[in-house]
Amino acid sequence: DFGRYFAYAEARLARAGVAVRLGHAAEADAVAAHGAEVVVLATGARPGPEGLSEGGAALTLDAAAADPGALGQSVAVHDETGDWGALGLVEHLVRTGRRVLLTTPIAAVGWRTTIYSTTETRHRWRAARVRILTLRLPRALQDGRLRLEDLSTGEHEEVGGIDTLVICRHPVAHNPLEAALTARGIPVRMAGDCLAPRTALDAIFEGHAAARAIAPGRRP
Repeated sequence: DFGRYFAYAEARLARAGVAVRLGHAAEADAVAAHGAEVVVLATGARPGPEGLSEGGAALTLDAAAADPGALGQSVAVHDETGDWGALGLVEHLVRTGRRVLLTTPIAAVGWRTTIYSTTETRHRWRAARVRILTLRLPRALQDGRLRLEDLSTGEHEEVGGIDTLVICRHPVAHNPLEAALTARGIPVRMAGDCLAPRTALDAIFEGHAAARAIAPGRRP
């Protein structure tokens, strides 16, 4: 779906005569030298920290998806997003025969997905013996033992036999240019995840709104 959107956007840019330069780092001096009357920043977000407060390492969703064969046979997935990425990872792990533990810090699973998908998903996960623990926060992973805090009581518990922990967490806004450009007197607008990490729909809407604010009354 995203691939089709990219093809559509590229075609629209070409039809509008927009110059596109790829493979160039947009440093503040270079942007200022361009002489633009206004700059729209859409520099996105970066993965947040995945460290555990009491020791051990975790993988990001991107790292897990890049090399799923290295995850081992018993995988813990901690989901702080409630979104499709974590759901898709668990689905893949189940289909490839892994043993899966799914934890979440709130009292729900997949809360940003649709009930039409999760109803059937729960049946498959039950058949695959996916263990789901809500109101949990991972604190440590050492020697295959995952230490979890029960957020309802503050008590700790351990689950053994865990090969890998994957933490699905919202990324962190990446906005290295706003302050530097503003200091040079260049008007700046922001769109998408560099303002606050959310969905592609939000980013597209904000980009459209930024363009409308710069050139009111004009339509692409």
